Amino acid sequence: SVVQFEQYRDLARQALKKATVRGERPEPLYYGLTMEVLSAQTWKAYDEQLDKIRKRHGKDSEALERQLEIARAKYKVKPGSAHFKNLDAGISVSARWSYGGAKNAPVPTKVRPEVPEEFPVIAIVPKGRSLKLHVRDSLPDAGNLRVRILASRTRPEEQGIPTLALFFGHQASNNSKAAKKVGPEMEIKASPGKPEFYQWDVPLSELIRNPFRGVTELGRKPNPGEFVEFVNTSFHSEDLRIDYLEITTPTYDQWPPKSHANVFIESQNKENEASYAREVLFPFMRRAWRRAVTEAEVDQKLALF
Repeated sequence: SVVQFEQYRDLARQALKKATVRGERPEPLYYGLTMEVLSAQTWKAYDEQLDKIRKRHGKDSEALERQLEIARAKYKVKPGSAHFKNLDAGISVSARWSYGGAKNAPVPTKVRPEVPEEFPVIAIVPKGRSLKLHVRDSLPDAGNLRVRILASRTRPEEQGIPTLALFFGHQASNNSKAAKKVGPEMEIKASPGKPEFYQWDVPLSELIRNPFRGVTELGRKPNPGEFVEFVNTSFHSEDLRIDYLEITTPTYDQWPPKSHANVFIESQNKENEASYAREVLFPFMRRAWRRAVTEAEVDQKLALF
């Protein structure tokens, strides 16, 4: 029927658009984040709350201490929970995340940030816990998502090797969220004090994308933002330490991508449109129809071209 033909045509065009590209190679976006940056909003909220209490109860030392203890308890690290630790100050605060925080998330840059030599703030992720990072609504649709993490064990290797899984997802509202494990689980073998980089490369086309990207403004509901999540999937109770996160996207193994080169083949006749079209159509039609094609059938398609 006409309707079925239109549907087939639309699906074929969508597939062709995914396989081919136009224009120059896209410039990548970069996230390079220390745990100090990632935890900045949490520390800020903590400090602001304590300052308010000091101003409110400054003249009543007993009430002041009581209210400070209540406030500190809200941010106190519970046993077995993910948290940030300031190594210089020797204090820790629970790692918090809310989907509404996407509007305050770090903005990606067009220049790859330098990896610092020292990390005064680190993240500790126990078994079964996770660390989430907002990536706003800025990730492209095509290419690969490259995620690198500088991590290490917190205890000697003979006590167990923690494993880390990468998830990608979104949460548009309280009742609308989705996340999917992407790529392999990584064994974090780096010794305590000697962190190493671990890397995932994931096609953006395989991710569960937020349907409200480009529809809703960031900071409004439904939330159009997306996130990456690092989950400690260790079998035994092994913590892992995270010092630094890096995201690069889009990345390509080659340009144009292999899927594009498989359609638009290399030829000396590229400047001769009619001849090149014939060279492209012959192998393309064979693959699409899964049989040999004749000169007459190709001529028929060239007449439409």
